[in-house]
Amino acid sequence: MRAKRLLIVDDDEDARFLLGLYFEDLGFEVTATATLAGAISAIAEASFDAVVTDLRLPDGHGHARFEGGRPVDIRFAAALTGLSDPRERDATLRAGFDAHYTKPVDMEALSAAIHARTSA
Repeated sequence: MRAKRLLIVDDDEDARFLLGLYFEDLGFEVTATATLAGAISAIAEASFDAVVTDLRLPDGHGHARFEGGRPVDIRFAAALTGLSDPRERDATLRAGFDAHYTKPVDMEALSAAIHARTSA
């Protein structure tokens, strides 16, 4: 059985590192990038079971990744952001994400959501 693949997109280097470490310890194969362009490129090159992305990225908004639809292999997509406005949360869900988490995130809740949607 292959490890679940997770793409982390966050322009904050510490956040990327800590999220990556946490999920690698849980057995995920992690790819991390700091930009929307990096995320688009990573998704074009490999399949991912889940994506966790910040919304404010240096080269665009995290919602832009799923404009036109989400790749079918991505079974769970979550925004992880400092943007807590209810309108932002609604826009995240309309954009095709499964969840909208505000930083700082409850890592156990995030990992439980990822496991629930990617296990079967």
